[in-house]
Amino acid sequence: METNFLDEKKRARYYVKGSVMEVEEDRTHEFKGHRNIAVEEIPPWCVDIKDKNRKTRSAISRNICGFINSELGGTIYLGVLDNGEIEGIPLTLYQQDHVKLSLSNTLQRFRPPFPKHLYSINFVPCLDKKDIIFQHIAKSPSSSKSKSEAKNGNETNTKEGFVSGGWDWEVEQKEQIILPKMLQLKEDSLRRRPHILQTYKYCWCDDDSYGRNCHGHTSTSYVVEIIIKPPSPRDPEIRKYLIPSTELHIKPIFQAEDGSIYIRRQATLIRRSLNDVVTEAVEEVQLQYLPTLKKAEIEYRKLQSLVEAMEVKESLERMLLENKGESVNDHNDP
Repeated sequence: METNFLDEKKRARYYVKGSVMEVEEDRTHEFKGHRNIAVEEIPPWCVDIKDKNRKTRSAISRNICGFINSELGGTIYLGVLDNGEIEGIPLTLYQQDHVKLSLSNTLQRFRPPFPKHLYSINFVPCLDKKDIIFQHIAKSPSSSKSKSEAKNGNETNTKEGFVSGGWDWEVEQKEQIILPKMLQLKEDSLRRRPHILQTYKYCWCDDDSYGRNCHGHTSTSYVVEIIIKPPSPRDPEIRKYLIPSTELHIKPIFQAEDGSIYIRRQATLIRRSLNDVVTEAVEEVQLQYLPTLKKAEIEYRKLQSLVEAMEVKESLERMLLENKGESVNDHNDP
């Protein structure tokens, strides 16, 4: 990913189309070349007729579920191919709204619903290399030269990164780019128009984008970053969906919108059944509370030994009293 250093106070981020990502797909990074978030958005021609489990394209919600159920969270990059090459996805403002709504709708259908404060979405412009212009600026070095000596280097020429004339001045390379700005009206009634979700069919925003392209208005390409934060079992937004009597602060497990459970392991997804999750939860509880149980067991055995000792003592005292009573009766007999 490239970064624009034109504004030092507020650096605008962008990606360069055709370049390769600096990170690879691993436990916290996933690349997707499409924007089909929910399982209902996968077109039927991407599913094998003979085996419905085989798909040439999988829903992004699977990866989101995997990141949620891992302990680290992660970031999904839409518009990046599997080999890490940055392609970008052309999106209008209305299509960006559609992606946001689709993401929110899908995560609200998770079980339990995934809280809004634990995820975010960024639309980072994807530029062509020809749109980036590098300007070479010569500036005085940070050495202990006198001002008069430095003035001799005022008239300098930069050629292929070298500076001639005067002292050896430093050449600073800066980027001169103009990031695309989307025309946005103050009162745009179309942005309040409902979008068609949970389907692979085109929405009105897609038809609008197609019409713009037919009239020569090309949409800006973006890399869409979906950032997932790991959930906490102490989060009140999560605990309100749990059983009220649940006092164990163990890692919560989320189901995707289709009821499936995924866990992220390195760069792959592992599908879990409910039985697997229950077994792992029992093991986690045992590991978490085993020291406490052992300590309680030791205390219980101590108390049990103490109770047994007291019972033995009481029985001996009763025997002594009974023997003393019998001896007194013997003395009183004529």
